[in-house]
Amino acid sequence: MKLVPWSQIESWACIGCGECCKLTVQVTTKEWLDLTRLYGPGLVEQNIEGFWLRKTLNSDCPFLYRFPERWICGLQPMKPLACKLWPFRICGSAKYGMSDESLYKYKNENLHVYGFPQCPGFSYGKPTERFILKTLPEFVEIQLGMRREQFYSTSRLRHAIF
Repeated sequence: MKLVPWSQIESWACIGCGECCKLTVQVTTKEWLDLTRLYGPGLVEQNIEGFWLRKTLNSDCPFLYRFPERWICGLQPMKPLACKLWPFRICGSAKYGMSDESLYKYKNENLHVYGFPQCPGFSYGKPTERFILKTLPEFVEIQLGMRREQFYSTSRLRHAIF
């Protein structure tokens, strides 16, 4: 699948469709330990590549909940990093091509930021000021370990519930 460089994305907002919660989610060792302590050993599986959230019988994340007209993550307080970063991929090099279009300068770092086009929360075109100044920096700060809490990089419905 071809990823889209951030400079071709006008804006992004989580619309609560729940489609990303059907993807396979890799968790870190710390996330695996935290999830196992809180929910027991059955929610995470392990293979040679690492730890993964186990899916329900209908291939959803076990923490996906229907909330009137949207889907919401029930794991917000300890959501895995992979989920926090979706639908963006942030790299130290132009791993997916389009070096100039994907280049994102954050403080003293040159990063390459791409979006997964299957996310319906994207609008394509010239990036808005809010996207450049609020949304992208939040994703980058989460990737770099400078931030844990989400505001622009998650569903607005999350703020009404948690």
